[in-house]
Amino acid sequence: MGWCGSSGQAPRLGQAPVPAQAPVPAQAPVPARAPVPAPTTIISGFLSEMERAVFEQCLADGTPMVQVLARGLPSAFPARVQRAIDDGRLLVMTPFPPEDTTVSSAKAAWCNQYVLEAARDVVVGRVTPGGMLACLLADVPPGKAVRVVGQDAEDHSETTGVWR
Repeated sequence: MGWCGSSGQAPRLGQAPVPAQAPVPAQAPVPARAPVPAPTTIISGFLSEMERAVFEQCLADGTPMVQVLARGLPSAFPARVQRAIDDGRLLVMTPFPPEDTTVSSAKAAWCNQYVLEAARDVVVGRVTPGGMLACLLADVPPGKAVRVVGQDAEDHSETTGVWR
């Protein structure tokens, strides 16, 4: 079953996130990063394997990032992440309380929707037709550019109708 699930709707930003039991599924590895023109700030939840690879590359090369956590803010970060925060290269934000330490597909969907609405330009590495991201992308306003890297967008445009 795809993300749209029984209700056919992803959680909306104005609604409280709905906890879910299912973990966020891992995605198949793809090339870690498409070239991004500077100056660019990357905003993501950095949940998938590919997104985590992008996060690591951005930490290494100093690309500014905003991480939207699908769980509460931890009490401490690993040293390399804390350095990026202290240097003003990383902003970590979350709508969830600190005691909320689990990631769920519903919380990830809420964060992905937030990222899609906040981003000026959308670059996506992998979209599964009928999956959570495909459902969220269907709601992206027509004037916002959506680029897919790491897969042939033409193969999926008829399925989801979101790539332009």
